[in-house]
This record gives sequence, structure tokens and C-alpha cells, in this order.
Amino acid sequence: MHTRSNSVNTNKQGRSGFLSADPHKAMQEMMDTIDHMRGVYEQETEALESLDARRFVDLQQDKIQATDLYKTGIQEIL
Repeated sequence: MHTRSNSVNTNKQGRSGFLSADPHKAMQEMMDTIDHMRGVYEQETEALESLDARRFVDLQQDKIQATDLYKTGIQEIL
């Protein structure tokens, strides 16, 4: 599973943002973000299937952070 840091990049125009200014790098960063989010959902599903309520609850903050990173990336793309 890949992880995506929430670091801020600076593009050629000096605008800071989540994604790289290079479109190919930005798409790879989004794919990494999606992979990370998928991993969190897989862990959440495993917790639900094993009836591990504590683990499910513990994963909620990770899920929120992963989806926030995804949302930030999509907003930048748009």
C-alpha cells in the first residue's frame, strides 16, 4: 500500500498545493492517494467482517484524513 503525505508542493507559478505541477507526477500522486484510501477501506471492511468494533472506530480518523487528501487533490485538478 502506498501512502501519500499531506505535504504542500509549490508549482512553477509559485502557487502552493497538494499536487506536483508536473501533470504526470500529479496523476501518480493521485493514484497513490487512491491506493492509500483503498487500503484504509480494506482495513475497515476486515474490521467489520471480524466484528472488531474497536478497530473499526479507530480507523475512522484515518479514513477522514485519506478522504480529505483525495478531496484536496481533486479540487486542485478541477
